Amino acid sequence: MKPKRILLLALLVWLALPASLQAQGPVGAPEDSKRERIHDLILQRLNTELGLNPTQSQQLAQIMRKYQQQRLGLKRQQRELTAQLRAASTGGNDAQIQTLLQKLTATRSQLDQVNDQMFNEIRPMLTPMQQAKYLLVMDEIRQEVKAIRRPMMGPGYYPPPGAGTPSQDAVRVGPPYY
Repeated sequence: MKPKRILLLALLVWLALPASLQAQGPVGAPEDSKRERIHDLILQRLNTELGLNPTQSQQLAQIMRKYQQQRLGLKRQQRELTAQLRAASTGGNDAQIQTLLQKLTATRSQLDQVNDQMFNEIRPMLTPMQQAKYLLVMDEIRQEVKAIRRPMMGPGYYPPPGAGTPSQDAVRVGPPYY
């Protein structure tokens, strides 16, 4: 149980990074170091829960690192577009909102494609049972991140329509996000 608490604490620190990074400017070595530690904790949890052998562990780490920067860039872009859409929805014009919606939809689609590519590279090295566990563990991590992030949004934050909390039994089919 202790590794889960450590992972949750590390994820909490990682989730606080986007706000602090916006205030500080470009990403520097300390932020990269924190991000790497989070990534390592996720890999450690996957190794434990999936029962990976050393070869599988190394391959998984290489594949996840290969897609890390691309995924981070798309997530950052998605956050920025969501913030712009939120601001525009209170006083923007329809054309501006439509443009933002198209950009946000395209960004989400790109992120899905990247996640699909990553999972398609991971699948051949895992047994079917490990593939299932991978999806379940990554879904757990995503749910834990949401649970940690929600209180960080502060009072007065209301999620956009349709962003309700899924049931604990809900599992995303396809490559997971974290």
